[in-house]
Amino acid sequence: METFGRAHCAFIGDTANTYDQRLSATYYDAILGYSQIQAYTKDATWRPCVEAALQMYGRDYVGANNGNVPGFWNFTAGFFQEYLTTGNELARTYMNQLGNNAAYARDNTPNSELLPFLASRENAYALYAKLIQFEASGTWNPRIETLVNNALGHVDQWFVSRSATFIRPFMAALTARSLIKYWNITNDPRVVPAIKIIADNLWSECWIPGNVAFKYTNVDTALFASTASGYNSGGLEPTPDLNLLIAPLYGFLYHVTGDRTYIARGDQIFSGGVRGAWLVNGKQFNQSYFWSFDYVSWRSEAPLK
Repeated sequence: METFGRAHCAFIGDTANTYDQRLSATYYDAILGYSQIQAYTKDATWRPCVEAALQMYGRDYVGANNGNVPGFWNFTAGFFQEYLTTGNELARTYMNQLGNNAAYARDNTPNSELLPFLASRENAYALYAKLIQFEASGTWNPRIETLVNNALGHVDQWFVSRSATFIRPFMAALTARSLIKYWNITNDPRVVPAIKIIADNLWSECWIPGNVAFKYTNVDTALFASTASGYNSGGLEPTPDLNLLIAPLYGFLYHVTGDRTYIARGDQIFSGGVRGAWLVNGKQFNQSYFWSFDYVSWRSEAPLK
């Protein structure tokens, strides 16, 4: 974490690198990642890394575009964390720009665009952004319920009705992350069973014990050459660099149920992600430290039941 983190931090701040290169190194919320590393290590020397990511992703990308960015670039948790810990009003501005103007987060988005499982990531990020805005302002956007229903529909398409043509474990985990955020606010009784469906089916269908990793996809997506760009690549290969995006949903289930099956599986996932992750690129580094601190917290606390 520290070795690769320092390198990627320096890369973001080095103006000898191109704008696109530096922006790519912030993908998957580098602001949040560096903030969590600073809090975990209690080392203030990580603060310049947070500030470099805030400048690159916040000022030069989100702010420069008034939040009008693609749906898969909608990362608001880092901005909210910055606002909570420092009172940085610019961070709150960027957070709201994304929540209001990012693709698919806009309230005039036709919901039909978000119903298919192929839009699960964009739906998950839009939902998370709306929940963050609620936490910051206390104002509940009625579209939240629609986005939650969409997310539960994606779980159905993947694992119940089986109408989805393929499953990507990390995509299901992103949906789980947003549903868990919603549950933390509402205690909606639909959420925990849905997370359990995700965890149980990913383990039975996509976990590769010999590689201590999940398959990238449960089928060879080269078979779906007609699907949307970006979805017809990758297949059955193990992807340990995505493990730490998935482990937290198992920690959550242990946290709310006390069932140690989920901590036993979560520990394997976490360990495989630590040992096997490819952290050379900023994107993969940020993926590993995007949500994994929550696994450590849930694993360390006494469960609710």
